[in-house]
Amino acid sequence: MGRGFGRGAKSVAIVTHAQVKSAGKKTPRGLRSVRQKKKQRYQKKHDQDGQEELEKSLGLSKQEKNMPMTMAQQIAAIQVPHIINKRQKGLKQLRKQIIAAVKNVRRSSTEKGKRKAQKQIEKMQKLQAKKKSEDDDAKSDSSE
Repeated sequence: MGRGFGRGAKSVAIVTHAQVKSAGKKTPRGLRSVRQKKKQRYQKKHDQDGQEELEKSLGLSKQEKNMPMTMAQQIAAIQVPHIINKRQKGLKQLRKQIIAAVKNVRRSSTEKGKRKAQKQIEKMQKLQAKKKSEDDDAKSDSSE
């Protein structure tokens, strides 16, 4: 007895030890390419959505012009001029260049954060001073 793939035979469920409840039907050779194409089409369609969501969550979506990059994006965009030759021991120099570039990005990022925080503090102080002066004006007007 064969596997049931004689003339006019339909696909027969053949369960192997590796297949569990999700044991699929074994397809005849003639239909394999059709099923593969359908499967690939389905996967492409659904992988596209997943890929877009993943990129959004990682912040890798296309940036608009003049938008500030995240630190991770800045570090990923580091370009190193040193090229390693197989015979040279240039890994040490390359490593130093990369580390220096990353330190530079991190330092500039912290400086930018400090400047932003300082501006925010100054803004709050101005608002408080303005509010205080308005309160004083209101008190002086009511006392007259």
